[in-house]
Amino acid sequence: MIAGIALHEGHIAEMQTGEGKTLAAVAPIAFRALSGQGVHVLTFNDYLPHRDAQWMGPIYRFLGLSVGAIEAGMSSESRRVAYACDITYATAKEAGFDFLRDQRVTDPGDRVHRGFRWALVDEADS
Repeated sequence: MIAGIALHEGHIAEMQTGEGKTLAAVAPIAFRALSGQGVHVLTFNDYLPHRDAQWMGPIYRFLGLSVGAIEAGMSSESRRVAYACDITYATAKEAGFDFLRDQRVTDPGDRVHRGFRWALVDEADS
């Protein structure tokens, strides 16, 4: 709970592997998403966006929130749908390259990202 409060207030919460980072992040992510602000949850490990969206998805859906996950190889349309969710899990790499590609489109309708509001960055390995 303390880590969740710290994250909500914009502080860094350092936690070791197995100490519950994924669960600690649920409250601040849900709070931000419930206020109508889209939330990006960024990690550096390719397997975590899908896993965490699956694991935490039932909690968010219970609160009436939509959850998406960005994975390598997805089509632009699939990415657009995932980024339109209330909460989007992605690797920093995928989100960063999507941002760069969005800057190169000539038709704004071809962008995959929606407006940026709030992001939580997980730099650890699990």
